[in-house]
Parts: sequence; structure tokens; C-alpha cells
Amino acid sequence: MSLQARFEGNVQKQQIGCWLWKGGLNGSGYGRLFSKDTGPLLAHRYSYTLHVGEIPDGLCVLHRCDMPACVNPEHLFLGTRADNCRDRHAKSRDARGEFLAIHMRRVNRRGDKNPSAKLTAAQVAEIRTTYAAGGITHALLAGFYGVARETITRALRADTWA
Repeated sequence: MSLQARFEGNVQKQQIGCWLWKGGLNGSGYGRLFSKDTGPLLAHRYSYTLHVGEIPDGLCVLHRCDMPACVNPEHLFLGTRADNCRDRHAKSRDARGEFLAIHMRRVNRRGDKNPSAKLTAAQVAEIRTTYAAGGITHALLAGFYGVARETITRALRADTWA
């Protein structure tokens, strides 16, 4: 089976416009696939190359939707590493300020009290309800919410959310 066919077989188009990657995800929630010619690839970068064109050296592929598992080329755009950092900061996905002070003191805060929390209490409740209904994996939930699979696992086990 060709790389493109394997890619297309792992894409699930959502009503919200995102194309979620159903295949393997890395620890940050980005889709991954393997090419015997080039080795491991990030699915969103492959999608950009497949649908838009080559990625110039030194540029990143950023997400307008801020969902790492999304591979919809309409949601992807090129930027420098500095653009990526600005985008992350604008979307409040970076660690700064109070979080750094807390981390330095090794204070363990759970749930909404943790300034580095990636999910809200409402999202965790939604995740638990969706997972309890069955038919969805931790990895798909992680991709949908833009967090690592382990974040979903810990939320479901109540390790990080009571």
C-alpha cells in the first residue's frame, strides 16, 4: 500500500472541519506515520506537502485550529520557529509567569488550580462522559482536545483531576 493510501486511510473528517489523524500519535498529540524511504514523518507535515507543496528548510507547519492531530491542509500554514512561539503564546499554550514560580517551588496543584493545566474542569467532565459511552480511544480524545494521550489517561484515572 502506498504512503498516500495509508495516510488517507488514517484520516477521519469531522463536522467541525478538522481532519483527525486516527493512526499513531506522538507524546504531544501529533500524528505520525512511517515511510520506508524517509523514515518517521509527522502526519500534518506530510499532509501539507501532499496537498499544498514542499516545506522550505527551517519552516514549521502550524495549525490554525490549534489541534495537533488535525491534518486538514486548510488548517495548516507555514511559519518560522519564532512564529510558532508567538502562536503558542497567543493561544496560551506556553509555560510562563505563575506556572514557572510554582514549578520552581515544586508545588503540586491539581485541576484548575494548576496554572499549567491544559484542560478545564468542564472539558474533563466531557471527556469522561464521552469515554464512558465507549467507542473512542485515549489517543483520539487527546487529538481532539490537543493534549498528549497521557493527559487524557491521567484525567480519566483522576490522577490529575479529582
